[in-house]
Amino acid sequence: MVFGVAAALTFSGGARALPCDVFTDVQDTDSYCPAVVWLKNRQVTLGCASTLYCPADFVSRAAMALFMQRLGTALTPQFYGRALANTPPTANLAVGQFQPFCTMSAPVAAAGYTRIARARGHLSLQASGSTRLQMFLVYSVDGGPYVNANSVGLSVPNPSGNHELTWVSNQVPLAVGSTYAFAIGISNPAGSTGTLALGNNECMLEVDVINQN
Repeated sequence: MVFGVAAALTFSGGARALPCDVFTDVQDTDSYCPAVVWLKNRQVTLGCASTLYCPADFVSRAAMALFMQRLGTALTPQFYGRALANTPPTANLAVGQFQPFCTMSAPVAAAGYTRIARARGHLSLQASGSTRLQMFLVYSVDGGPYVNANSVGLSVPNPSGNHELTWVSNQVPLAVGSTYAFAIGISNPAGSTGTLALGNNECMLEVDVINQN
């Protein structure tokens, strides 16, 4: 019935039905096409052949168990990186300059479907003199230069002493096929005459990767 309708539309000059993603036995106009693509992108099921989804096939309990396990894996947030006792940031950075530091221990590879990264950072700083710095999330794509993920950073107070800083980053969309490295960025917005060191040699960066939808 489905193929007959598709043929009638083609020969009558109407819109021609197209495959749903790579599957030739599902049409892009079928109501369940977006769900099929969602499952394929998350590798819950890749169909019954490279170009066939076999939408009318029955599902055994064994196959159901595999599908559910893969779905659970796809929906579980991934955790990356924790850096402790990292090299302290350089003091007296030039205005507008930032230094990546407290880099994560493993890169994030985005594969299969679009994900979003969200980071938490904690920093214990020992400031001496007039120190004005900002802390924010920076990331590198495929080994390239680090860029700022947060337009507004968390400012280090001016007075000398110990400063405990904790923040949550903006969300960073991860492009499929790219690899990301994350770090805490230290920036100097208006000059600094003091010195800066890690209090108790402590910095921490945690990155969670979650589904976009």
